Amino acid sequence: MTARPRRAGDRRPGEPRSGGRRQLPLTELALVAIMLVGGTAVHAARTVVSYRALAVGADTVAIGVIAAAFAALPLLVAIWTGRQADRGRSGSVLLAGGFCTAAGCLALALAADVPTLAAGSALLGLGHLWLLVGSESIVAHGSSANHQDWWFGWLTATASLNQLVGPLGAGLLIEAGGVDGRLASTANGLLIGAAIAALAVPLAWWVWRRVRTGRATPARDSRVPMRQVVGAPGVRVALFAGMALTVCIDILIIYLPVLGEERGMPPSVVGALLAVRACTSLATRLGTSLALRLVRRIPLVVGSLVIPGLVLAVVPFTTDYALLVVIMAVAGVTLGLGTPLSMTWLVQIAPARSRGTALALRLMVNRIGIVAIPLGAGALAAATGAGAAFLLLSGLLVAAGTAVVPRWRTADALGAEVGLQGGKGRGQAGTDAPMSAGEASFAGGGGAAGGAAAGGRGER
Repeated sequence: MTARPRRAGDRRPGEPRSGGRRQLPLTELALVAIMLVGGTAVHAARTVVSYRALAVGADTVAIGVIAAAFAALPLLVAIWTGRQADRGRSGSVLLAGGFCTAAGCLALALAADVPTLAAGSALLGLGHLWLLVGSESIVAHGSSANHQDWWFGWLTATASLNQLVGPLGAGLLIEAGGVDGRLASTANGLLIGAAIAALAVPLAWWVWRRVRTGRATPARDSRVPMRQVVGAPGVRVALFAGMALTVCIDILIIYLPVLGEERGMPPSVVGALLAVRACTSLATRLGTSLALRLVRRIPLVVGSLVIPGLVLAVVPFTTDYALLVVIMAVAGVTLGLGTPLSMTWLVQIAPARSRGTALALRLMVNRIGIVAIPLGAGALAAATGAGAAFLLLSGLLVAAGTAVVPRWRTADALGAEVGLQGGKGRGQAGTDAPMSAGEASFAGGGGAAGGAAAGGRGER
């Protein structure tokens, strides 16, 4: 289906007909539901894996290896995955992610030593990568620049809800099993995660059917060279900032349980602290558009890096639960803003035909950070205790915030240019990558909940 320019008197996508009711944006709701169930399974499984690794006798270095395995396999296929998404195959990527996530949880439930735990973690990481690239690419290619903050805010808010529900439920389940029953309770938790992840498969299949119809075939020379993607002004800084934010959340999920074991914290307390961080991030991400009305993008990104970097440095030096709750809340608010803002910043400064590739590159850089930094954190924790991982994390966040500062004026100028061009949604200018008819209808439907996307009829 070819989008036509909007004419005077046309309804905006999602606006009711005269005397009618507003139609729900079905594809968007399906994407949110997929990321809700799939992401909850992933974050619950990652919390459970730390306890399962301890139960089979793993030390902090081995836990770092298991955490790194989550990112290692996706590194090999990240760019290829992004290229597939840019060719209009986002639905296929999404569907593969649903299957792989459920399989990863099942493999972890059956694992009983460090090598098999690492293998299951790698499979889980691959499924998570495909879920993220599939959903984010549909949004990147299917919504106008003016509404990408809104959509990425909702997707990352869903991720925050995953990080809230997953670790909290996992902590309660493991504590109920007792110390002596850790192997059985962690296996049960991972089997529950596999069942939850399996719910994403029929939804992903439905989205795949929606976006595959009428898929366009890209021209042979339409692929943007990787050096052009990486060399675009600000891309490398945006990638560094996004990696620091992602690694921060990852290390919190992995090493807060280890620190809790060292300090004698019950698993339910650790789960509650992680849930506080996720809950505050969730609330903040839902208000991303409001925050941008009050403060410009780059100052918000800088604050979202530096502030959590400073407060998380206090974690190794306190056992006061009330203070830890405050720290997690402050970190949650600031980290919650940083992720969707950095994602939209990256999408808007990357070449238009390579948005899926840019998002996959972002995930690849994130995975490199998740591979390298937990290994370093594990070595430090083995020598000095789990608190060293938080000090390493603090330094990374502050360094990333410092790197973003020089982009302040440049990014503001670019933001003004993007704002002027924001009305050119997918299906108009002809500069974006080819997409399927289903994705074209999503481009029109993107404003059904976000306000108004440019062109197209949208979903009815």
